[in-house]
Amino acid sequence: MRLSWPSQPLWPNRSRGRAWQARKAAEDAYKREGDIVALGQIGSLKEITDPTVTITFHKTNAGRYDLDNAYAAMKPAQDAICARWGIDDSNLARVNLRRGDPVKGGCVMFEVTG
Repeated sequence: MRLSWPSQPLWPNRSRGRAWQARKAAEDAYKREGDIVALGQIGSLKEITDPTVTITFHKTNAGRYDLDNAYAAMKPAQDAICARWGIDDSNLARVNLRRGDPVKGGCVMFEVTG
């Protein structure tokens, strides 16, 4: 599944000193996106019993970023996807984080196997 690149208020190091309302609005928007994307894939995921998630981050350019911050920024979408599929994300067997090649506009590829 393809998600947009997380907006700046979602990044832990970018949100310091800003009002919580800006982050909350960004979280809500990214959760809605995750839910919509998950809804389109729900039929293919009923057989998963031991879920493993692979998340590949494709930035807009070759600039530096921390994978742990990238994961924290996209966590609202993961929560929505897992909720839509009925998966308790605290029971994920493994979460793999990867850097992908830069793409125009940036994106996050979210894959569940198991």
